[in-house]
Amino acid sequence: MSEGLRTVNGNPAAPPYTGDAYKWDANVTFAQGVNGVIKGTKGKCYYVDEENGADGNDGLTPQTAFASILAATALSRDDYSADAEYHIFIAPGSYDESDDLRLYGYGIHLHGLGNPGSDSGVNITDTNVTQGILLLAGANCTIENIQFTSATALPPLYAIASDNTVITNCVFKGTSGTSVNAIQGEDVRGTEISYCTFGVSNGDYTNNLYMTGGADQYCIDSYFHHNRISSNNTSATGILIDNTCVAYGNVFDNNFINLTGTTPKGIDINSTGVNLITNNYVVITSAATPIESASSPTGIVGNHTMAGSTTVDPNEAAD
Repeated sequence: MSEGLRTVNGNPAAPPYTGDAYKWDANVTFAQGVNGVIKGTKGKCYYVDEENGADGNDGLTPQTAFASILAATALSRDDYSADAEYHIFIAPGSYDESDDLRLYGYGIHLHGLGNPGSDSGVNITDTNVTQGILLLAGANCTIENIQFTSATALPPLYAIASDNTVITNCVFKGTSGTSVNAIQGEDVRGTEISYCTFGVSNGDYTNNLYMTGGADQYCIDSYFHHNRISSNNTSATGILIDNTCVAYGNVFDNNFINLTGTTPKGIDINSTGVNLITNNYVVITSAATPIESASSPTGIVGNHTMAGSTTVDPNEAAD
């Protein structure tokens, strides 16, 4: 038996889940399947099982699960009440949805069961999407234990607006030379992205964590830690923040970045706001730049960086 919610350090949280962005109005345990009890005044637990479910079911029990994730997100979206907590439990399987999945609302929690991937866990593909596999425009949400597999240039996870949200233990598998951004963020605040894997066995992205720029685009007070990022694309970046993105108060910590293309950059912070880049291990091609920051001060502290076989200062390319 284990609790479904994790704290910042990745360990299971214990009831009653009070406090900050990790508050749940639910007590959810995994025991002989999944049992969910909602304590709030609104919201539901929905169950999805592509092998044994049917979209004509009510989705309220594992025995009456939906077949598609889309059926569950359609019933939980567009509810911005602070009392709403929707938990969607997805059984292992490969899901090829008929449209983009939309997490629009407050307190929508998407839980993949098993280890993320096509063999032993949840795998979602992008055959029929128009903007991205998962469109996030919500607050106090959770996305965990899911593999996103993309064969197009569309982002598997598009954070249109993400406040106080946790994205953890997910896998992003693209198509080398085709897939562009694994996670693309526009308005991100108080969000944690942790313990995720970007790029697996010939499934690479050009930009793995990318915060876009433009009018009213921001990435503030967020925490990116313990992610594994790899790519062999020519000019890949592990973490990229656009120069016109308002970005400050973010922490980039304990990420492992391994890029083997011709002109990659491990971490590239082009915004001038103050951010902290610490304890990352970055391995890139000889003569490339492992970490670069326009922040003032740069916030680069205690990283270990290698360009080829040469240990280099994070702000400099190898000779």
